[in-house]
Amino acid sequence: MREDAISKIITQIKHTIISENFKIELLYRKLRHREKELLEKVIDAKMRKDNVRALMYAKELAMVRRVLRRISRIQLIFERALIRLETIEIFGSYKYKIVPLNSLISDLKLEFKDILPKFTLKLDSIEKRIRELQAKLNS
Repeated sequence: MREDAISKIITQIKHTIISENFKIELLYRKLRHREKELLEKVIDAKMRKDNVRALMYAKELAMVRRVLRRISRIQLIFERALIRLETIEIFGSYKYKIVPLNSLISDLKLEFKDILPKFTLKLDSIEKRIRELQAKLNS
């Protein structure tokens, strides 16, 4: 029974991560499109010698690129978490592998609490499930 409960929790965590990763991927694609639009506007404004608009678009472009880098970081952490969970499922060495996973999620929450508040709520849910998993593993 204990192994089934642990496996069920791991599966739930994986599904949540996959679902959130899908949403993040959609956001990433939208922002990449926005990045291209802004770059074209910067170039167009520069060609028209409209430096005020070019600067305005360039600042927005820089902000979009910062968010894109952060989103890439989220995707990598999610991929790392999924790989870790799959390894835990395969080898069953649960106790020693789960602690770093929780710290990854906590770090993400801190980094994105102001940028993507809805996303941090989902991370809270994932973190709660990981704590639940840790409690089951320690019992």
